[in-house]
Amino acid sequence: MRPRRGASGGLALGLVALLLASCGSSAGGSGAPGAWTTVARLRTPREGGGSGLGTSSVLLADGKVLVAGGYHSLSGRFERKASFYLASAEIYDPATGKWEETGSMNQPRFGAAVVTLPKTGQVLAAGGSAGDEAVISPSAEVFDQRSAKWRFTVPMGSCRVSATASVLGSGDVLVVGGVGCDGNAQASAEIYRYASGEWVPAAAMATPRWGHSATTLADGRILVAGGRASAVGARSEQVLDSAEVYDPVHDAWAPAGAMGEGRALHGAALLSSGMVIVAGGHPQDPSDPHSATASAELYDPRSDSWAVTGKMHVPREEGGSVLLGDGTFLMAGGGQQASAEIYHPAMGTWSLTQPMSTIHDDAQLTMLRAGDVLIAGGFVFGPHSYRNTAVTELFHPFEG
Repeated sequence: MRPRRGASGGLALGLVALLLASCGSSAGGSGAPGAWTTVARLRTPREGGGSGLGTSSVLLADGKVLVAGGYHSLSGRFERKASFYLASAEIYDPATGKWEETGSMNQPRFGAAVVTLPKTGQVLAAGGSAGDEAVISPSAEVFDQRSAKWRFTVPMGSCRVSATASVLGSGDVLVVGGVGCDGNAQASAEIYRYASGEWVPAAAMATPRWGHSATTLADGRILVAGGRASAVGARSEQVLDSAEVYDPVHDAWAPAGAMGEGRALHGAALLSSGMVIVAGGHPQDPSDPHSATASAELYDPRSDSWAVTGKMHVPREEGGSVLLGDGTFLMAGGGQQASAEIYHPAMGTWSLTQPMSTIHDDAQLTMLRAGDVLIAGGFVFGPHSYRNTAVTELFHPFEG
């Protein structure tokens, strides 16, 4: 494995003290099927999103993409300096292939839960951290694209970093787990009521966790899998193989079958079969706290059981992942790899795509309306260097 940051990415190395203290090539064209092409660069190099640690990319109601917050090193090293944490936001227009600056958030946010509200078209950003000069925040704000402005809304009941946000059938948002202000994993959950802008407590999970995945099942329930139960920076970490299912109708959690392998910072998606795939991530490995796994598993909600499926060609953690329009599953980057690969559910196998032009660790994949996939930013880590990238690339999936 190439050298990387700590096992929990920037959060592990950059926020321990904080927690405990409180233009590229031309635009437009999709390129050949299965190919990556570079488009205009971000205005500001930044990382985050793939594992809920930094920048989040969300699809707006008009088909554009919003990238907000994150982290940008100004020294060539990962340092917990408040000036490195970003409040700025940018919007990518697929029609022009260009990024334009938009209104900045009211405070920098790294590791916030960011999600588009389908009923209003606005974007919710909740929690996150702003470096060593600010505690982790329970605050939340909402972005209105028409005014290009963010406004504070009611704060959460708990401060959170690396929580998950899931849109419920009602249009409200369930925020689960994450790291609290004391640096410990949380089991609590809460729901944002989009109509009133208020937060209400939800039932708590059985197990505290962060760096987990949250996948909405076909029946509207939410499967939460894996993550870490140990505190940030703990010498003896606990990577979870457990899973739980949330029922929004009854506001209740039920234990789900355990995965065959503990994993955190992994990819996950609901397949057209109704099964859930989880792939990659950081496993429980006492001998190597920076390890990644190539394994993948499938969860069947009907039998409440997991089954091993084909391994990826490359071990990955902090990679981006998204379900493609043809029902296959794309994972890109992670583990300081520029490679990407596609899972084919009918065969249970993976195939490598053309590699990306650069490494995009901790960068989220966003599906555009045309079916292309956008990846923007990330970090590249070497033996004596650390840098964030502004490179943006588009993937045009295989047809069929």
